[in-house]
Amino acid sequence: MSNTNWRPTRKWWATQITATTTLTVAWVNAGHWNKSLTVAAIGLVSQALVVYLVPNADSSSRTGTTQPAAPQRAGA
Repeated sequence: MSNTNWRPTRKWWATQITATTTLTVAWVNAGHWNKSLTVAAIGLVSQALVVYLVPNADSSSRTGTTQPAAPQRAGA
């Protein structure tokens, strides 16, 4: 990873706030904590970790990829 900054980005925080708020609303609607909410919480934590660990880069900027060939003009 070229980015040595360990702090989460604003985009990461925005997605976590949205996911946590959604889980909280589901909890309020359920009235009590249940197995379905536990499964959702585990999913929220796992996606937060994956998104934090995977770099937010365009796949074309990876080493070893090639750019598509330029289109050929007719008669060239």
